[in-house]
Amino acid sequence: MRWPLPSALLVALLIVSCSKERGAPPQAPRERSTTTNHTTSVDRDRLSGSDPTSTKPSPTTRPMLRPRRLPLPGRSADPPNALGPAEFLAYLPRTTSFVLSFHGIERLAKVVDLAQLRTGLASRLTGVRQLATTIGFDPLHPDQYAQAGIDAQKPFGLFIVSGEPTLAGLFFGVKSQLRLFATLRRAPFKGADVIPLGKETTLLRWPRPGIVVVVRGRVAIVLATVGAPSIAVTTKLARTIAGLPRRDSLARDALRVAHVARRFDLWGELRPSAIRRALDERLEALPREIQRETQPWRKNMLSDQQMILRVLRGFAAGIGPLRVAGRATANALRLDWSVKIGAESWLHGLFLGPVRPVVAPFIAQPPMVYLRYHFDPEKLWQLVRRVAQSVAPTRSQAVLARLDKLLLKPIASYWTKQVAGALELAVLPATATVPPQLAFAASLTSDAPGRDLAPLLRSLGLKTRTSGGLTVYRIPLARVFTRADIELVFAHRTLLVATDPATIDAFVATKRVASFLAGLPKTVRDACNDGHSVLNVLQLGLFGRVVELQLQLAMHTLAASMRQRWLAVAATRDDPTLVAKVRARLAAMEKLGLAEVRRRQLTMRALYQRFGAVVSMATVTARGLSGQLIWQVRSPSFASLIQRTVLDLFRERKLENEYQRRLQAAQNEIRTLLEHRK
Repeated sequence: MRWPLPSALLVALLIVSCSKERGAPPQAPRERSTTTNHTTSVDRDRLSGSDPTSTKPSPTTRPMLRPRRLPLPGRSADPPNALGPAEFLAYLPRTTSFVLSFHGIERLAKVVDLAQLRTGLASRLTGVRQLATTIGFDPLHPDQYAQAGIDAQKPFGLFIVSGEPTLAGLFFGVKSQLRLFATLRRAPFKGADVIPLGKETTLLRWPRPGIVVVVRGRVAIVLATVGAPSIAVTTKLARTIAGLPRRDSLARDALRVAHVARRFDLWGELRPSAIRRALDERLEALPREIQRETQPWRKNMLSDQQMILRVLRGFAAGIGPLRVAGRATANALRLDWSVKIGAESWLHGLFLGPVRPVVAPFIAQPPMVYLRYHFDPEKLWQLVRRVAQSVAPTRSQAVLARLDKLLLKPIASYWTKQVAGALELAVLPATATVPPQLAFAASLTSDAPGRDLAPLLRSLGLKTRTSGGLTVYRIPLARVFTRADIELVFAHRTLLVATDPATIDAFVATKRVASFLAGLPKTVRDACNDGHSVLNVLQLGLFGRVVELQLQLAMHTLAASMRQRWLAVAATRDDPTLVAKVRARLAAMEKLGLAEVRRRQLTMRALYQRFGAVVSMATVTARGLSGQLIWQVRSPSFASLIQRTVLDLFRERKLENEYQRRLQAAQNEIRTLLEHRK
């Protein structure tokens, strides 16, 4: 019987160790592997604000230890030169409404491949080299930031402080205060007022541009007002930040942010609570300003501002922080986000569960915009009424209430029961031979709307055709917007509106085509095929076609106006030979203009194609909404995208200057002919 004594000793040691742990500082959480590109469940919980440690850990993962408290500014447990992933939050006031932080300058340089950019754009960086000579370090070389006293390995970012006026700021880590001050004493930073505020805190002011820099420990914060510069307001906030107690800062969010910041390349947070406070202060002051105002135009402007702020205040009510965290690869950026929507919010219950595509499988041509939403029809109608009531002036509230009772409510009571809430829209760009196309689908709960609206549609005298035994109505009024007739049909408990008859026929016959979904990048294609409450797809490459047509239209308009002007002048000379020569010169100018349009169109097409596609999606959760945004470029990397774009823009400027020179020479020839024959 040797076991009782060792067991008792073991129990005693455990009790002593536990009592010591209670008095000792909490331990830092263990780092987990970050090799995966997918958000872990803990990451999602931290992003949404819930506590993953409250649930029982799975057998395959270690239990997370109790996280340590964030050290106070100036008393960091990290090495003297270090700035933790979220330590700067202890320097931001609680009136901060927006924060966007990047992992570090060095990490950002690797994501965009700054070394490749320096090599590929060497001939275009003369201005940067001149700036480097002036300030003492090259901003395109992260390893040189230490010479300026800036810590390139620590987070940097932007923030906005709500108030009157609004202030914007930039924060970054400080490697050495002495070196930073030496940099700020160089041109073009000369002329600053230096105000020591403590042992490790200094304030630097540039009164004319209204910029203030606060250097506090290992953090530097640059402040400026949004709009008209106000050095007094900026200095007041700078002094507040310089002596900001921890309890009045955003430090309580530092543990969650630190957890996320270690695993993502960037993170951000929009804080509606701070925005609501600023809106309330402004709405409280506006009535007095309107009453004191004597100029009618100014009074109307303030009244319009009051209506807009009421709408914004309504949307901000009940909305929790919008949190974003992102990872970047060579040619893609993924953002994970979440937002809490409270019961008092206008948006509460607006979105329903996931819904799959209805009309997309019947569209072959790639759209530049594809949207899919799943609303609660009654909540959507309530939102429209709330916005209308907030925007309508006080004198119109009685009229609006009467209109709502007699007309709008009966219509809404019918359609909120008949519409299922799934909406889908595809907008296709125009080509040289095909006008812009669109397709819109709304899911219905029954076939009753088709039967109920048939007499009204027939009474309008619309042209009709038959497809699969169903009546298709043609609306010629839409030529104003699409340069093509719009067709409308009720089929398969869906209201479908489209400009392409082939889409209508394929949908009615349920005959799927080679859908544009197959040609999308895999990440975007998977998002479209999966069910989501909200889905937005922007194919940036196709926006180039819109720019192409705008260029062609602008050039034709310019050529027509020039032809009319010069021929009118030539006609006054009463010389047929002169008119023929002017016509020949104008024909040459038009040929030159058409060649220039074609060149610009090809440039715009190549430029936009590289930007690929952006897809954003959202899903309803118990707390509100969560989703992702993915940007997939069609270049090998972001570095090659930036390099090719910059070089194309420089070349475009050179070619455009050459075209303007030739155009001016042609106009001078015509002017010389006309002056010679006076």
